[in-house]
Amino acid sequence: MSSHPDITAGGITIRVVVSDELIESFDATISGAGLGPDWHFHTSMDEIFYVQSGKVAIRYADTEVIATPGTIVRVPKMTPHEWKSVDGPARLLFSFIPGGNQVSYLTELGELAKDGTSWRESIAALQEKYDNTPLPRDA
Repeated sequence: MSSHPDITAGGITIRVVVSDELIESFDATISGAGLGPDWHFHTSMDEIFYVQSGKVAIRYADTEVIATPGTIVRVPKMTPHEWKSVDGPARLLFSFIPGGNQVSYLTELGELAKDGTSWRESIAALQEKYDNTPLPRDA
């Protein structure tokens, strides 16, 4: 069981499943359609997604997968990607290998969101600090 409190930002509630230097995993409950991080990449971490319910559009490099329950998608480090819920609520597990202090990133993101800062503005403020390099929408 996680010792971290749930993190809420931008209509997404995130529970820390595991966090150490080898792997960080998060269970995300997404409240509605169109929610999730914009186009970005990680320089030192692979990211793996496992959809538990609903539909999630996972776009990476030149590929887009409409992931349904049971779908697993791996995005290698240095690969541009984004994910968004489709058609309504969804739930997914996302993991970083190796762990890259994403608990701190998500915690700070949640704190900024509580202060009234929007999801997109919050992400932009923190991405560089925690190996989440933002990219323009057309990249």
